Amino acid sequence: METRDIVFSRLDEIVAKPDAVSPRGSRTRWLAMPYETGEVQGTALAAGELTSPEDIRFKLGLRGWHKIFVAVLNLRSENYMYLKLTGDEGFTGLRSPFREHRHRWCPTEFAEEFYWKSADLTGEDIILSKPARIELVRNACCLLWIRCVPMTEEETAEYLAYHDTSATACIHGHVDGDRNTFDQSVDSEKLLVKEMPLCGTDISELSMEISGDIDNEAFLTSTDDEDAALLTVSAECNLRGNRLFYENREKAYALRIDFLHRHGIRVYAANRMSVASFQTPFTSPAFQLAFANHHPEYYAVMRDGSTVKVCSYAFEQVQTYVIDTLKEYVQYGFDGFTLLWHRGLHIAFEEPVIRRFEERHPGVDPFVLPVKDDRLNGIWCEFMTEFMRKLRAALDEAAGKRMQINVVSEYTPETARHFGLDVETWAREGLIDEILQSNMETFEDLEGCLREDGTIDLARYKEKLGRDYIIKRNHDTDVDRVLDGIPQYLPICKKYGVKFYAAFPWEHTVSPHEYPGIARRMKQAGAEGFFSWDTNGVVLDLPEFHAMSMTGHEKVNEETYTVNYYRMLSLDGSNISAFNPNWRG
Repeated sequence: METRDIVFSRLDEIVAKPDAVSPRGSRTRWLAMPYETGEVQGTALAAGELTSPEDIRFKLGLRGWHKIFVAVLNLRSENYMYLKLTGDEGFTGLRSPFREHRHRWCPTEFAEEFYWKSADLTGEDIILSKPARIELVRNACCLLWIRCVPMTEEETAEYLAYHDTSATACIHGHVDGDRNTFDQSVDSEKLLVKEMPLCGTDISELSMEISGDIDNEAFLTSTDDEDAALLTVSAECNLRGNRLFYENREKAYALRIDFLHRHGIRVYAANRMSVASFQTPFTSPAFQLAFANHHPEYYAVMRDGSTVKVCSYAFEQVQTYVIDTLKEYVQYGFDGFTLLWHRGLHIAFEEPVIRRFEERHPGVDPFVLPVKDDRLNGIWCEFMTEFMRKLRAALDEAAGKRMQINVVSEYTPETARHFGLDVETWAREGLIDEILQSNMETFEDLEGCLREDGTIDLARYKEKLGRDYIIKRNHDTDVDRVLDGIPQYLPICKKYGVKFYAAFPWEHTVSPHEYPGIARRMKQAGAEGFFSWDTNGVVLDLPEFHAMSMTGHEKVNEETYTVNYYRMLSLDGSNISAFNPNWRG
């Protein structure tokens, strides 16, 4: 910290409503908690699990442009809070950074200070809000101090130029379907918690997952009394979030889309194209598709004749269901659609597939051919391309214009084709407009199952099923695999006029300080655009988000993604410098 810094460390002394704070714990008031580090001492404001304190306002009394840093303490639970300036359109959600320190199991040992934003603070105050239970159940929040650093005219001009991204915007973001459960609110200011930080960044496009065909019977027909009797607190909040989203989705989509459009960001309705339900016993109804649950006659057939609870695109009825589902979202004002093909199974050995295969390749047994065999995956690609043609025609007709269609593929076009996703043909026929590279790939593990001629020994295949999966996914951040795929996608995209976005690392898997180097390597490989999966998760970890979201720039401002650590010496009246009773060790 420097002498010009203005540090608000005794937060209880700058609140606009003193009776909203208490020195003792309360479910409806903020806890004023004394603390001390080697550099800062003061009073933090904290709220624990299952508490609902009112929003609190900090009176700053500052004028002019300032950089704003916040210091948080990660308590036992998820540390998550909302902050906004009084003049902001909505809140920003933020949590303790994930990757920057090894003491994750003993979080109260260190305070973590990081950059929030820069702004003209003339006439502005800061509002702190604890997310409601419906948005995230097991969260507590603790704000230690706010540090404001006055900016010179030169620094202000540099900041404004840095955030003029008209020439650098090159990132396509993604919003996971989880937020339909956890981030719903009747308060419009809090509905934008993950959109607010996108403004003034290099993110120019955003794919927002839609709800799909929720199995409404699972939650819309139950009463509150039944909910309380059948559900845990966590599941109850999950269920109520689903209900609130379902009842308010038109308003929620309109609010988000309007906000993003006003800030120059195109928005796409993203859909997980695997027609299946998650199958854990207590899965949220948001992840249950009524069509998949009620139509076992369309389930995918595996090599051994068994079925998987995933509906196959080999059936006309499945294709029609997906097309009708997506057509519904034309009315909401999205700029197009993003098809998430990289997760799940879409086609296998169903009767229509076998019939067509036998017509094309008489005398050949399709069940013994690996997915890499073009005779097998070629038939799959035919079915999937036929679906894409129907979808393109249907969406364009429903919209009365050409709708943009983007696809999320796998690490490489080759591995995508192995499971029926012929993105090159889709590009050549004008069926798609963008290819977004995924940070995962699906593959068939046939080790120990192949004969000398390369076909599958089904007896050994079935024996292996008893001890391991056959169809697997590389489900991690593998920058080298991403780099391998870039030169395979680029010729396709350039030849057919399709945009390409290379996959950024999975959220929270690399340090913010690694992002500039990774982006540099991707640019050297030819990438001009980048795809950020689960941007809604990255955006809460502000250091990581600041590093990722400005990678269109030649140089990213390191101060914005650096975390400063301060060792805690005392907390809530307890000396923890020699021994920390909070460490649960």
